[in-house]
Amino acid sequence: MFRRSLPFLLLPLAGFALGWWMRGEPPPVGAGRTSGESGETRERGMVAEEGGALSSKSSRREGVEAFSEADRRRELADRERMQATCRRKLELQVAEWQRELGLNDAEVARLLEAIGPAVGQAEPPVAELALPILAKVLEGMLDGDRAAAFGELAARKEEARLAARVDARLAEMGAVLLLSSAQKEAIRQALGPGADRLPEPGRASTGLPPEVLGEVSSRLAARNDDGSGFMEVAGEVLREQIEAELQTLGGILSAEQLESYRGHLEEARAGWLVPPP
Repeated sequence: MFRRSLPFLLLPLAGFALGWWMRGEPPPVGAGRTSGESGETRERGMVAEEGGALSSKSSRREGVEAFSEADRRRELADRERMQATCRRKLELQVAEWQRELGLNDAEVARLLEAIGPAVGQAEPPVAELALPILAKVLEGMLDGDRAAAFGELAARKEEARLAARVDARLAEMGAVLLLSSAQKEAIRQALGPGADRLPEPGRASTGLPPEVLGEVSSRLAARNDDGSGFMEVAGEVLREQIEAELQTLGGILSAEQLESYRGHLEEARAGWLVPPP
């Protein structure tokens, strides 16, 4: 488990990366750090005071503090948008549960009240991570036939969700490689067991999926990293995912196809795999 408060501690780099994760891109080179004093700070650094010129060390400190404060505001705004989107998705899920399971008004009200805490516990605050928390609340309200119906509904939705991820990955591979029908079927079967680690359809492949961002935060917390190693750890996690997928496909694709697909995956995630200078 990683600390809920961690993203607020990963400043300036990690907070900035969270915003760029929402935009589906890695932070630009140099993001999350200051290159020195701003123009105004440099001018102040050149002005002589009674005791002498303003120290450059003091100027740099002011620049870092100003950047951190702006970055904190940006992160807070990003999180508020993420939380609002997450709440809307959970409200739609509650409406579906009401239709499918025949929930009464009191049960619906209880679930709606539980959305806020579920969003608060999810890190990052996205529906993929908040939904299981809310589902546990629902499970505690059901018994008998309704409990069985909920289990069947959840199984169908999970099967459809994972199948969509495999289909999207297969389509992505088909745009890069010329695959035979036999290869396509073998790939579908091979990717199925690890479909939960594949990107969600519709999300930019250059962004960090919630589960990757969570793993990065967890590793940073375990290392007592203040966030300065965010890009390095993100690249580490993504590299592990690429190697695991290539290993899964090793017996299906030819050596040339594997090399081409590796190049595609690395190019799509180049901004995360290469640490900024």
